[in-house]
Amino acid sequence: MSFKGLTFVGGGRWASTVLSELLKLYPSLKVDWVCRSNLKGKRQALLCSSLFKNVTLIDNKDFQKPQKRHKVIIASHSSQHHQDFFAHQDRDADILIEKPLFTSISGFESFIDKGYNSIFINLEFYFAYFVRDFFEEIQSIAIKKIDIIWHDPLQESRLSGETKYSEIYSSIFLDQLLHVMSIFKVLNLNPDNFERITVNKKALQQSDFIEIDFFCDDIKMSLSLSRFASKRERKIIVNNKEAELHFAEKPNFYLNKKLKKELYPSGQLFPIAQTLNNFLNYPKSNEISALSLEALLPFLRFCFNCEEKFLRSTAD
Repeated sequence: MSFKGLTFVGGGRWASTVLSELLKLYPSLKVDWVCRSNLKGKRQALLCSSLFKNVTLIDNKDFQKPQKRHKVIIASHSSQHHQDFFAHQDRDADILIEKPLFTSISGFESFIDKGYNSIFINLEFYFAYFVRDFFEEIQSIAIKKIDIIWHDPLQESRLSGETKYSEIYSSIFLDQLLHVMSIFKVLNLNPDNFERITVNKKALQQSDFIEIDFFCDDIKMSLSLSRFASKRERKIIVNNKEAELHFAEKPNFYLNKKLKKELYPSGQLFPIAQTLNNFLNYPKSNEISALSLEALLPFLRFCFNCEEKFLRSTAD
């Protein structure tokens, strides 16, 4: 790797997951870990694990930008992304940031206009082996309809024993919908061709999910999003269950409503690790460019368009 150092910002549950995956990939990587909270507990964690032997913990208020070229990963709380981005943005640094970032499309456009071309959004499902393997499995199917269900309960207990809370501090359209857009990007679907976009008003009134319907090149699309569902669901459904991918837990491939097989990584990296690997190897490898602000701009415009339609629908 050609860069001199890496700054990692964030200390919550998700940040800890991302940092651990990063260090498993590159155990000798020197990392400045910038945090706001529970510094005492984190210092103890560093001492107790060899995984963090090359990590230096820095109180957020004491951080100063390094002078040499470096990379930055921002995985702080969603309410802090905007503030942390402006604190760490640097023309000489490659930046990988969690969504959301700006609250309007003009924010993204302005940074592209200023020539920032090394800012990437962490949409790990774009590199998910099981999403790509699923679409490879259904190459022979003439796709006429795609349904995607992306539901989260307000809180859920994970196998590790921890409790995960639904992300309620940011727009669902810049969170769940943007993840869905990254999956469409795998299919090379162009948002400029998305037509007849509607928000289902009946679903708004009678259910706990938001339903967005539209067409793309004669393919009917229906997306169901929720942060208050009874259970966690992740599904891609093709042609009314002719083929399905369920990936809330294990990625299972169904054909004609019957379980065909579980999709295994077979030597491939898991989504978070693959995204981090591509980011760390940029610009030698150009894979992460698909998640740059510029490359994602059409998808971001669609997300803001849907948000606007949703707000008009609720007003009606």
